[in-house]
Amino acid sequence: MEVQLMHRRGEHLVIVGVFIEVGLENPFIQEVLEHIPSGAESEKSISNPTINAVELLPNCLDAYYRYSGSLTVPPYDETATWIVIRDPISISVAQLEKILDVVEQNARPIQPRNHRFVLEAV
Repeated sequence: MEVQLMHRRGEHLVIVGVFIEVGLENPFIQEVLEHIPSGAESEKSISNPTINAVELLPNCLDAYYRYSGSLTVPPYDETATWIVIRDPISISVAQLEKILDVVEQNARPIQPRNHRFVLEAV
């Protein structure tokens, strides 16, 4: 699983990818999960929601990969600069199960590199 943080300024698009592994419970993810609809609920209102995207990042941001790529959803435009953080964040099994209850799996098949360079910062 991956979190994708999209940043757009004019025509420029940067996507920061953070992988998720099963491990310890994530307090921030837990807070988000407490506000999503479940069971018979199809909607849930939240007044004044605030999300601090920094809480979706791992502690160490020194190691990452950067490459030119595309969106992972249609229309798959090849207009994005990707920064993928090497270190993952964790969620618990229970959190993963809750997410899979409300989010359809939507993994795009792996794409060929097509002569793209992947730069690694360590």
